[in-house]
Amino acid sequence: MPRHGGIRLIAVLTTLGLSGCSALDARPGLGAALRDSVRAPSFWIPLAGAALVAAADVDSDWSDHAIDEQPLFGEDAQDLSDKLRDLSTVTALTTALFAPADDARARGERLAVNLGVMLTEGAITTGLKEISGRERPDQLGDRSFPSGHAAQAASRYSLTAHNLRVSDWQGNRRWLLQGGAIGLSAATGWARVEASKHFPSDVLVGLALGNLLANTANSWWLQRGSGPAVSFRPVADGVVAEIRFPLP
Repeated sequence: MPRHGGIRLIAVLTTLGLSGCSALDARPGLGAALRDSVRAPSFWIPLAGAALVAAADVDSDWSDHAIDEQPLFGEDAQDLSDKLRDLSTVTALTTALFAPADDARARGERLAVNLGVMLTEGAITTGLKEISGRERPDQLGDRSFPSGHAAQAASRYSLTAHNLRVSDWQGNRRWLLQGGAIGLSAATGWARVEASKHFPSDVLVGLALGNLLANTANSWWLQRGSGPAVSFRPVADGVVAEIRFPLP
């Protein structure tokens, strides 16, 4: 394995022994977590919106209007989309770090799930871009569908929402943070449209994808009786994080 002088992440797949089978049977598996995530409004509303935009054949018209008018972000739309996405990442990881945990291992598991969602979402979005080959509105490349920025911001929003749900923060502070995360997600997506990098349908599908992955991961990994086991050990060039999770 290459030496990077930083953290190396090794995912180790293991099956459970007989003693763990009853716990798994009593908890929803990956299929159930995925079904629940598909039913969530944060997935089907943006997906339905993308379908309506496509059916009405207004994708290009709305994109052209946003590019010409740039009503929210102006000429700084592309730069601001990067900053908004990065801020949503910081928000998700910060709330994961400070969410209540029984011990360091539980806190490490939550952080590992958050990081795992981010890596998985990036890989899936990249693959879909390669398959679709949709040209960007500015005609600079064929990686328009789906919007990676929107998927990233949406997954960070869902991760933040789950982290806040188990936190000790209540009342206005909690709702303010959650509302801010929603705003970051929506603003990031719209900034990509104004920046002429994505059509509205690209953004809507990206939002749906990011929410789907984050919600599924949280339901499957963090709300199970027998979730993933995370351990850390030092090596010469950094730290190895080993993640062991039960196969469905």
